[in-house]
Order: sequence, then structure tokens, then C-alpha cells
Amino acid sequence: MINLTIDGKAVTVTAGTTILAAAQKAGIDIPTLCYLKDQSVKANCRICLVEVKGGSGPVPACASEAVQGMEVITDSAVIIAGRRRSLQLILTHHPIACQSCVRLGNSRHGDLSEEMCSMCFYCDCVRDGDCELQKLLKRYDVNGMDYVWAEKEYDSDTSTSSIVRDPGKCILCRRCVSACGEVQGIYAWSITGRGFHTAIESAGGGLLAESPCVECGQCVRSCPVGALYETQNLDDLPDAAQDPAKTVIARADPYFLKPYLRLAELDEHTFGDESLSAGLRRIGVDLVIGSVQADQAVNTDITAELKKRLSEGDTRPLLSATCPASVQYLLTRFPQLSECLSAVPGAQEQFGSWAKANWGDAAYTLSLSACSAKKMAAAESVNVDQVMSPREINRLFGRSGADLNRLKPVALDEPQQQECRDIPDSDCAGIQEREVILDNQRILIASACGLRAVANVLELAASGNCPYRYIQVAACPQGCQSAGDLPYETL
Repeated sequence: MINLTIDGKAVTVTAGTTILAAAQKAGIDIPTLCYLKDQSVKANCRICLVEVKGGSGPVPACASEAVQGMEVITDSAVIIAGRRRSLQLILTHHPIACQSCVRLGNSRHGDLSEEMCSMCFYCDCVRDGDCELQKLLKRYDVNGMDYVWAEKEYDSDTSTSSIVRDPGKCILCRRCVSACGEVQGIYAWSITGRGFHTAIESAGGGLLAESPCVECGQCVRSCPVGALYETQNLDDLPDAAQDPAKTVIARADPYFLKPYLRLAELDEHTFGDESLSAGLRRIGVDLVIGSVQADQAVNTDITAELKKRLSEGDTRPLLSATCPASVQYLLTRFPQLSECLSAVPGAQEQFGSWAKANWGDAAYTLSLSACSAKKMAAAESVNVDQVMSPREINRLFGRSGADLNRLKPVALDEPQQQECRDIPDSDCAGIQEREVILDNQRILIASACGLRAVANVLELAASGNCPYRYIQVAACPQGCQSAGDLPYETL
């Protein structure tokens, strides 16, 4: 064990622990930009610099190992000045609008209030109010620059159905490169150029749609700024809501509410599904249904499909088709396994089919999902009209004045039959297996989370020696962000 002090606080950690991890264990906040858990250390943003007593100068906490007797200082005048300098250097290549925002306290429009700002789209950034760079600029009072501003001009890439790339806002943290390559094994991003001309580009230098990308969205989840984000559409829903011939029907995935409440800075213990329903009604949604009906339909149909396979003596594994990114990965990398894909669509498609069957062409189906890949699935569907992310709903509520603090909760038209959003965040990357009894047969089923795990299990399925009769595949290493890994836990 290693004993050290950080800002005068005694900390004990195991050998090999970084200063950053030691500080986190002690509850001491050291800011970062390029660092992200489960990724390789990059140490290129220089935001996590700290002083070590007796050292020759500041060192990056994310890449420096704690040693016995070390005395670390995280907030000295030298360190704060260094962080402000690093932030200013990042801003020299960043859109100037980010430096003229009332949220940073430096807007020259003195008549603007925070409430007005929440409805302002001047800076045209989907991460406004939720940008890691913006928060650090405010924290360290960086309102201007001591350096020459030289913004890089690039064209945005909107070639995919679910991901938008705005390279002008990229801060070269390389988190997207690590998320896609190290974590997922896809390698859709590459680093090109040197010095001022360094850039993150899609593999091959073309459009993202021409790269190996399967739109799993892990790069979007890792980006600290507005350089990568899920596609945004804030106009179609209000237009449909104003059309008297349309009945707008909305369904939220189980994991939608929690990230929305975080973005809206609302207490998840106070605001629930009925609060979200009230906000949706405020912007013109006619019917708001719960997630359970579609989720249970998926589970029931897959169970029936698996039973049929077992009765027919089909020894091939049945592969779930509920994760659009995993399906895309399978079809492009393992096309020989396409016949093993389940015929049962995901809950989003089940919902859309149900709504269209009951309301016909009058139905405008809105799926609320934290999974960006669901946008890719909707682009190929005739049953789902629009998928909106927590960020889109948060922005649309702000634009429409739908303040959940002031709205009275409204019951769902098809209420939740169980509490879904309190399922704890999973950390289930890899392959997990379990034995179940189905139709008096003892079978082995598995769940593969993360595309590296999906690749491994698909290689096993392709080999013809797969011990699993059913495999739930999910592109997210954290587990399915929209369906709670159904039906793996409920078969």
C-alpha cells in the first residue's frame, strides 16, 4: 500500500494507482478533459496538472503514479494559472460563440437573463449547459484569450442517420478514437496531420457513412464537447402536433428519463414518468404510453421463437435483433449468421407497429430513447416517425416553455406496470452466461455487451461449436441503454 497526501489530506492506495485515481478515492476533484475511465491514458489536454512537492514542475495527474510519501497540491496559484492557459489555448481553435455566452457571465447583452438564455440558440451548440469545456471555462473564469484566435473551418458530416460530426468544435481529446478503437474494436476514427493541422477524421478520410462505423454511439457518449452528437430534429414534432389530422403517440425507453432529468438538472426522486408525460402534453403530444407493453411483447415473442427452434431441433444459436448497432455489425462482418437473427423486432418497432395498427396513417409515432442507434433503425422503418434523444427533448421543452417544475404531473395513457428507471447502471462488458430451463430442456444462454464481446460471441457462433442456444447482443459495453438487456434476465 502507498501512503501520500493530497491537499493536506492523507490517502492510502494500492501500488500502481495514479494521482488522479488517488484523488478521486479521497473525494478531491481534479478536472480532466482527455481522461475517461476504461480508456488508455492520453495526458494531452494538460487540465489535470498538479504539483508534487520537491518535483521539477507540474505533472499530469492522470498519467503520474502515486509513490510513498508523495505530497500533492491540486489547486495552487501555479496550477490554476496553468489550467487557465491550457483552456485559452483550446479556445484559440474553438468557435468564438462559446466565449460570448451569458452562462459564462461574459455576455455583453446585459439585459439577458438565465431564463432567456435557456431558450437561446445563438451559440448553436447541442451541448450548451452540458459541455465539459464550457463548465471548466466558467469554473476558471476564462472570459478571453491572451493568444491569437485562429478558428479551424470544417464542413459538418451528416452522412449517417444517427451521428453528426462537427469538427470545428473538436478539442482533439481523442476520447472518441479510444472509445471506438480500444473499447469497441471498430476503428472508425483516425488521427491525421500534425501541429495546427492535427484532426480527428473518419477512417479513410471520407464521410463517416463510408467508414467501418456501425453507429453504436459510443463516440458520442465519450465526446466532452459538441464535436459529436446524435442527430437533432426539433421541428418535425411541433409540426405534427399542430396538424389536426395527426395523433401524436409517444413512448419512452426505460433508460430515457434518468439522462433527461440529469440534463434538465431535475431531481430523479421528485420527477417521474408522469412529469415527463406532462411536458410532452405541453408540447402537443396526444398520447403517452409506458414502456412495459412493448418490452413484454419482445420478451414473449422471442421466448416463443426460441421454443419453436428447440422443438424443431435447430441447434444454431438464436441471435437477438433488438440492438440496431449489433445487427448492423453482424450484417457487415458476419453475413453468414443473418439466418440466425431473430425475426422479433425491438420494442421501438413493436410500439410503432401497434400504433400504426390502431391509428393508421393518422398516427405520428415518437420514440424517446437514449440510444442513438435507434435513430438509424427508425430511418429504415415505416412504423416509427421520429426518435428523440434526452438532449433534444430538453432543448424542445426549453424552447416551448415546458417547465416541469410548474406543470402538474399527468398520468400515462398506458401506465408503467413496473418501475423501470431505477434499474442500476450496469457494468457488464463482456460475455455473461446462465443456464435456464425452457420446455423441460436445460439450455445455456448468453449476453454479450460491447462490440468486442459481440465479435467474440459471433465468431463462436460462426464456428459451428457454439454452446449457447440464445444470445442477447448489445453494442453498449454498459449493457443495453434502452431495454435493460431484455430478455436475457427474464427468459
